[in-house]
Amino acid sequence: MNLIAGVVWSVIAIIKISFTDQSKLSFLTYGWIILAILYLSLYFVQRFTSYMTIENNVISKPIPLPKQIAISDITEIKKFKSGYKLISETKTLAINTEMINEDDLATLHTFLDGIQVKA
Repeated sequence: MNLIAGVVWSVIAIIKISFTDQSKLSFLTYGWIILAILYLSLYFVQRFTSYMTIENNVISKPIPLPKQIAISDITEIKKFKSGYKLISETKTLAINTEMINEDDLATLHTFLDGIQVKA
């Protein structure tokens, strides 16, 4: 969706720049350019960065805001239709399973089913 939005904003900006006198470009035109750059940047970050990683007994999500939770600190795992919520005494980490490919999703289900939650 971010790629589509970025392309749409780019097309609007290009059309606006093409059919408007260069001396009469408005703030709105620059806003479309900025939106196009932001959406396209977000697409490329999401496309080429992993959604989440499990390393050294820590589950982390690097984007959009870096969050991590130690596996040994997890006190509760809530399962929802579209993902999981991992809860510790101080942190909560939501995992959207719709963002994970099918092969990795099966591995994640197996991994989370095997975690011993802290009582």
